[in-house]
Amino acid sequence: MLDRRDFTGLMALGAGALAAGTMSAPAAALQGRLTDADLNAPASLHRVYRALRFGLAARPVFWWMRGRRYALIGNQMTPLFGMEVGSAHLAVDVDDAGYEVATASSIYYTDLVSGELLTDWANPITGKTVTFDYSPPRAARARYRYTDGPQRVAGGAAAAAARRVVISPAERVNDRIFIREETYIDLNPTGTGAGSQRYVQDMYTYECAAASLRAKPGAFVDATAHFNDYNDWSPRMQMGDAKGSSVARCSGFKVASFAQMPARWRGFAGRLHGSQWADPEKLLSGGPAA
Repeated sequence: MLDRRDFTGLMALGAGALAAGTMSAPAAALQGRLTDADLNAPASLHRVYRALRFGLAARPVFWWMRGRRYALIGNQMTPLFGMEVGSAHLAVDVDDAGYEVATASSIYYTDLVSGELLTDWANPITGKTVTFDYSPPRAARARYRYTDGPQRVAGGAAAAAARRVVISPAERVNDRIFIREETYIDLNPTGTGAGSQRYVQDMYTYECAAASLRAKPGAFVDATAHFNDYNDWSPRMQMGDAKGSSVARCSGFKVASFAQMPARWRGFAGRLHGSQWADPEKLLSGGPAA
């Protein structure tokens, strides 16, 4: 859901694809015939994943999460700041074998007590004040296949990172469906260049009602997400020589429109990136900001 995790390259997504409202036959067939046997079949996993994560109809969906980031030093956790995470996604069919997703996201950091947006953060580890900048959201594109999920980056800066993505089999517990996704990233696998070697490990658990997957083709699938990451220090936190790791703990949900995103996140988005988030479909198409 975050810009640095848009891991399968930048590929063109034309205006015609954005406007299309059709689904490929394999994607459309999923919702009409989801029995236990279908759910457990290996060929179904990535169709269930698409329905839960991005939806099967060619229209945007939105995810939101709230949580905290911590410093983990000597196995002791220190809360650093709150996190308000929001993203928009648009999945369109490439062919019967796969699909492409355009994603844009904004993360806002908040004071642990007041919940207000942080621009100057008092780092409790170093004792220094760090200025946070919030870059405008931009569209990135990822390609998926129903046989094996996310595809490798074809070129550009993102291709330099070494990535491994694990999407678990879908599991049913009573009438709930769970899918776990794990992404392991080495941001500088050669250990050369200006950047130091850093590791990012993102862990998601997605959940929805099995009944949502059986709804008519194209229906919105209501879903929730729980997220943790385990990372080396981000340069933006300016940790200097401090030894330790950064850990995030967040949870949230998917909604069908920007207006359904929580008021706090929308307030930050409107204040800092109002021109971009005013038209999410334009943002996802890669068009210029208004």
